[in-house]
Order: sequence, then C-alpha cells, then structure tokens
Amino acid sequence: MNFIESVEKYIDDNSLLDDGDGVVIGLSGGADSVSLLLALCEIREKRKLSLAAVHLNHMIRGKEADRDEEFARKLCEERNVDFVSFRKDIPKIAGDKGQSEEEAGRLIRYELFEKVRLEKGFRKIAVAHNQNDQAETVLFNMARGSSLKGLSGIQARRGNIIRPLLGMSREEIEAYLSDVGQKYVNDSTNLGTEYSRNLIRHEVLPALKGLNSEAMSHIARAAEDVNEIYSYVEEEAGKLDIACNRMGTEEVINIAQVSVKTALVRYEVYLRAMEMLSGKRKDITRQHLHLIDQLADLPSGRSLDMPYGVTVRKSYEKLIFEKKRFDDTETEAVGNESGGTGDDSSGNDPIYIEGDGRYILDDTILDVAIKDYSEDMPIPRDEYNKIFDYDRICGKLCFRHAERDDYIKVTWDGSKKLSRVFTDKKIDRMKRATVPVLAIGSEVIWAVGVRFSEGFKVDSSTKRIMILKITDIPEDGK
Repeated sequence: MNFIESVEKYIDDNSLLDDGDGVVIGLSGGADSVSLLLALCEIREKRKLSLAAVHLNHMIRGKEADRDEEFARKLCEERNVDFVSFRKDIPKIAGDKGQSEEEAGRLIRYELFEKVRLEKGFRKIAVAHNQNDQAETVLFNMARGSSLKGLSGIQARRGNIIRPLLGMSREEIEAYLSDVGQKYVNDSTNLGTEYSRNLIRHEVLPALKGLNSEAMSHIARAAEDVNEIYSYVEEEAGKLDIACNRMGTEEVINIAQVSVKTALVRYEVYLRAMEMLSGKRKDITRQHLHLIDQLADLPSGRSLDMPYGVTVRKSYEKLIFEKKRFDDTETEAVGNESGGTGDDSSGNDPIYIEGDGRYILDDTILDVAIKDYSEDMPIPRDEYNKIFDYDRICGKLCFRHAERDDYIKVTWDGSKKLSRVFTDKKIDRMKRATVPVLAIGSEVIWAVGVRFSEGFKVDSSTKRIMILKITDIPEDGK
C-alpha cells in the first residue's frame, strides 16, 4: 500500500471518519500537519469531506513564526481549503497562568480548533500525531512514573478529536512529502534538547532505533496492547461503588470492596476519585497511588496530602478523598419555617421545637407533628423517620448539632456518651460535629442516622406522640 492507502486503512480500522464529515485540521506547517492536510485532500472527494485548516501563530519565534503562518495560508489556497489563523502571545499567557509555553500553547490550540469547529458546524478535529509521537509519549510517561492510562499513549480518537497519522512513522511521512515534492517548514524549537520531549526525540529514540530499526512500531503496538488492558481495568473499576457527596468536595471508597481487586484496578479507582475532585490526572504518579494503597492498611485517622489540593483520609473501612475548599463563607442564617420561635439561627445554634412545623438546620429539614397515639399506628423502622412519647419530654426540646458532652440512653436505665456511640458505629471523626441531634440539654433523644434513645420509645402507656421526619434540602432549592 502507498502512503494514502495506509492512512485511509488506519482511518477505517479505527472508525475515525464518516462520509460527509466536516473536519478542522490543525496546521502548523510542519511535515506532519502538511502530510495530514494532503492526505485528507486526497480522500476529500471520495468521502465527501468538508475541510478547514486552523493555524496558531504562537508569537515565540518572530519572523520565523510569521513565515510559518504565510506558508500555511498559501498551502491552503493551493489546495482549496478554508484557512483560519490566530495570533496569541503564548509566552505571556503561560506566564500569567503559571504554565509552561508548551502546555499553554497546546491548550490554546485545542480551544481554537473547537471554536472553529463549532462556528463551521463540523464534526471532527484532525491533528497530526504519528507513530514517533506515540513512542515519545509512552517513553516520557514511563520515565515520569505515569499510571497505566499514560502508558497506553495517544489514542486514535478521543471524543471528536481524531489522529489519522498515528499508524505512520515520521520517516514514512517525510518520504511521502519527498515523493510528491511537497515542501514544509521546520520549527527551530524542535531542533534543540531544552524540552524533555525533544531530548527523547533527538537522543533516546535514535539510540533505540540503533538497537532495532522497528523500535517505533514495536512501542506503538505495545501501547495498543496496554490500551486494551486499560479498557478492561476501566470496566472493572466502573463496577465498584464510589459514592460522591452532593457538594462535589468528597469521594468515599469502600476499602473492602477495592482490596480484593488487583493493584491496577485499585489504582484506577483512586485516580477516578482524584479526577472527580480536581478534574485532572496529570502529575498523579504511581508513587502517589502506592501511598494511597498503603494508607488503606493504616489505622483510622491517618491522612495523605495529594496534588491539586486533595487530601485522602482513612476512616474505619473507608478511604475519603476530600477537596480542600478555599472559598468557604459563613453559612447563611436559617431558622424554622413555621411553628417555632421565628428567630433566625445560624447552623451552629440550637433551634427550639415548639410545636408542629418544619425546622431547618443547615441543609437538613426536620418535619414535626404531634398527634394522639393509638396502638394500631405503624412504628417507623428506618433511620430518618421516628416517633417518640411526647409526654416524657421535660424541658426545652432543640434541634442542633452533636456536642462534646452529649449522652444518650442505650437501655431504659443506662446511658452512654454520644462520642462512644459514634466510635461504636464507626462514624468518621470529621463528621461527628455535623450530625443533627434532637436533644433536651445534653440528653439526646435522636442522633439522626445513628441512634434513637431507649428512654423515649412508645409503649402501652403512651398517650401522645411526636412524629419526626428528616429530609435534605434539594440542590435546586425546590
């Protein structure tokens, strides 16, 4: 097969294009992107493709960058391809955002590709990564201690981004351009070794090719195999339960559930938890994941600081991943909606129960109703609906958070410190102060979701009952 046929076969094998697709091509003017443009132009009529090229002048190399932009423009005119160019001061953007110029340039490029794609109503974005780029990426990720996903390298397709040249080596690309007499430009920053990837490109890969001329294709095939393994690991990790709290600042992993899985699956579960909280996987290394694995075997209460402001804590049989919050503000004061004092109270102040109505403590709603009792009334058995003997109340009944001196009757004539109950129930220490309780002074009638007092249960002598129902305030406030 010739070059175009090989590219088209790779496109078909990986389902990269459908007939009639609109495609935005990332065009730098270098050999890879020029060959990509030519290849797609060759199959344009056959596949009924609509093409547009996007060029970004990074404003790094002065006249050389302007030369590249003009070259790309003329090439598109010759090939009857729509051309869109942008100029962005990448060094300034990188400095302002604390990024490397490489990272800032990459992010801006993809933003612009997507902008043009949406404006033109196209479906795909084609970029010119090749087999050598695949080998560079795998070796780079391996050297920096990447996870399994990093070792799977560059994907032929990710969302609407496609890489039709990923099966072709750089030598094949340059040979094709030479055969058709097509010029291209060279980026002088690619010729030095000041960037880590260029060090791999110009020193490591040639040394590997010296050992085996097929080194690039072997590494690329290994990446494909790793990708198959990673797909299986993803599927297995997806079967495990990761509970995310409503505020999006916490992920809870059941240690018993993940401990029976292989390390690769456990590491993927940890990575998913990190990614859910931070939106990133980059810079989370195998060493980080190994430390989390070790934490699971340590006593409850131990913790680790991870990248991106994430902390991992061991709490009994759970690993709790938390995102540090830097925008916490004072909680808006709330009180009871009806039947109470009518005074506003902060989430840390007690709310006194003075009759039927709805009472709100932070994001927890307590509905209260007082009724005459009859023995045929059903007694709720779940943790968030309770009834108790209303006539046994002596003192002011309040709805508040758990406090240090609280106690609760665990038998008719025996009490236990609420903190001890929390320990017995394995309630996370960081959550104990937020548990809503219904109490008279320090005597707790109900620690919501934890324990109900034995001293207030309904029996044959009960005349009146208080019916309690706990719900959460919906996220949409409705």
